[in-house]
Amino acid sequence: MEKPNQIKTIEYGQGIKKFDSAAEMYERGFNDGATLADSHVTELVEDVKSLQNRVQNLQEFLEGAKLDAQDFYQRAWEDGYNTHASDAFHGKTTEFKKSDFYKEIRS
Repeated sequence: MEKPNQIKTIEYGQGIKKFDSAAEMYERGFNDGATLADSHVTELVEDVKSLQNRVQNLQEFLEGAKLDAQDFYQRAWEDGYNTHASDAFHGKTTEFKKSDFYKEIRS
């Protein structure tokens, strides 16, 4: 029987034998976890890069659409202004459906 205040001693190598399988399992678990985490991080990085490309493509698309809309409205305004000026000079009224701009956008 052990005395209550006595320090327990372990023979040299006994602890290694006793805890070797647990240490091996711990190491395997750590390595498996690290490998799994690495693959998840790699997937996340790929997803982020993909999203960045999509956002950049959308921004370029929207910028192009904005420029197209500005050009469209500018041409519509110029056509309306020129048609009105010509109508005022000639004393007539041109319907929108007969304007050059309307014909251009409908073709």
